[in-house]
Amino acid sequence: MKKILQSSFIMFMAVVTSLVMKPNLANASERIYDSVNIEKIDQLNNPGDYREIVIGKNYTGSLEKLFHVFINSTEKITIDKDNPKYASVDGVVFSKDMKQILYYPRKKNVGGSYTIPETVEKIGKMAFKETAIKEVKMGNKINTISQKAFDGSSILEVKIPDKVKTLGAAAFSSSKITNIDLNNVKKIKSRCFNYCNGLKTIDLKNVESIGKSAFYSCKNLKTVTGKKLKKISRFAFWGKTNLKKVYLTNGIKIGADTFDCMPTFDYGISFKKIKPYMFTGYMWNEVANAKGYQLKIKIFDSKNKKKNKTLIVNTKKSYMRAYGKTQKKMNKIVKKWKIKNADAKFSFRAYTKKNKKKIYTKWSNETTNRREVSVKF
Repeated sequence: MKKILQSSFIMFMAVVTSLVMKPNLANASERIYDSVNIEKIDQLNNPGDYREIVIGKNYTGSLEKLFHVFINSTEKITIDKDNPKYASVDGVVFSKDMKQILYYPRKKNVGGSYTIPETVEKIGKMAFKETAIKEVKMGNKINTISQKAFDGSSILEVKIPDKVKTLGAAAFSSSKITNIDLNNVKKIKSRCFNYCNGLKTIDLKNVESIGKSAFYSCKNLKTVTGKKLKKISRFAFWGKTNLKKVYLTNGIKIGADTFDCMPTFDYGISFKKIKPYMFTGYMWNEVANAKGYQLKIKIFDSKNKKKNKTLIVNTKKSYMRAYGKTQKKMNKIVKKWKIKNADAKFSFRAYTKKNKKKIYTKWSNETTNRREVSVKF
C-alpha cells in the first residue's frame, strides 16, 4: 500500500512539474508563464499568458499574430540571433538590418520612456499598438510612421521627426496623446487622431491635407490652426467635437460634413477678401469679427430652372431655423409663383461695421440644404 501511495505521489509531481516547466500551449490561459520558446508564432494559442516569447532562428513568416492577439502580459520578445529576417534588442522586435521597429511589447516598461535606436528609419504597422509607455523619443533618420503605429497607446507627447511628411491612417487613433509637434508633416491620413480626447489644441504647421475622419470625436479639441491647409476631407472634425475656433486661409477645399460643431473661422486676412464657408443650406460657420450675416436663397423649379426667385435675409445667427420666418417666406414664394418642383440653393456673406458703415465679405460657396457636397472657397 505504501509503495502504491509513493508511486501515485511521484506521478502527481511529474504532472505538476511538466505543467510548470513546459506549459501546454493549448491550455495556457489557465495561468501566466514566464516564457515560451516557439518556432512558429501560429503555435501561440493563448499568447496573452507569457511574459516572454522566444522565436527561433528558422522563423521568417509574418509577425501578425503578435499584433492581432491581445498579448496582455508580454514584456519581452526574444529573437534568435541567427534569425535571417528579424532581430530583437532589449525585448523589442526589429528588422534584421535594424532599419524598422516592428513590435514593442505592450507590458514593457509601463508608464516609462523609450528611445528608438538611431538606425531606425521606419516605425512599422502597429509597432506600438496599445503599449503602456508614456513617451517615445524618435531619431532623426525616421521618415515613415505607418498605419496604426501608436493606435491605442498610452503615449502622451510626441515630436515628429523632420523627415516624416505623412502620418499613416489611424497612426495615433484612440491614444492618450495630449500634445504633438507635427513639424514638417504635410499629409494626415484618415482616422489618424480619431478618439484622441487628450488633444485640446493643435497647430497643423505645414500640413496641407487632412484625411477623412482624421480628428473624429476628439471631444476636448477646442482650437485648430492650419495656415497652409489646402484640403480637409469629409468628417475630419465630426463626432461631437467641441471646437470653438479654427484658423484657416482662403483657397481651401472643405469636404461635406467636415464640422458638426460649427466653430468660428478666422481667416487671418482682410475682411473684404474673405470667402466664407457655407456648411449646408441651414447652417454656416461664423466668421471672426462679424456683426451679422446676409443669406441669399435662390428658389427654383428643378425641372424648369428659368423659373426662379431670389430671397435675401439678414440675420445675426449662423443658422436658419427649420419652419421659422425664413422658411415661411420661402413657402410664400413657392405658392405665389406656382413653383411645382421647388428646390433651393443657399449662399451667405458676413458683414462687420466701420464708422456705422457695413463692410461685407465675398459671397460664400453656393450649396443646397443637403449635405452631400464638397466645396472650394
